[in-house]
Amino acid sequence: MNIKVKSKYIKTSPTKLKLLTDLVQNMQVWNALAQLRSSRKQTSKFVIHLINSGVSAAKDKGLKDDDLYIKSIVCDKGPTLKRMQYCPRGRSGRIKKRMSHITLIITDERKSEIRNPKFQTISKSKLSNKQKV
Repeated sequence: MNIKVKSKYIKTSPTKLKLLTDLVQNMQVWNALAQLRSSRKQTSKFVIHLINSGVSAAKDKGLKDDDLYIKSIVCDKGPTLKRMQYCPRGRSGRIKKRMSHITLIITDERKSEIRNPKFQTISKSKLSNKQKV
């Protein structure tokens, strides 16, 4: 069963949020929350809030919170506020205050592409000769 949660008009640029949404893509919910809490980015609080609301929506539907996985999380562009900043010699510059939308899909079906960051390993064949220790 899939559960879709949206957060709109977040006053952060989509490029800043994209770094965090790519980090938690295809993870188990509790691993993703632990990863985001240890992140030093201030925008992680928006993604944490969205994942928590998705977990509570899943509980309302009768799903167990231990078996939830992030199927997809997408960050899209929202509207842009255009402001003026005054510069010397009577000129002015434009400031773009960007907003973004995040869409999260949580599922209880485990698939093979679900990743767990603790157990990721790199095979020696993938390393080049310069990177070998």
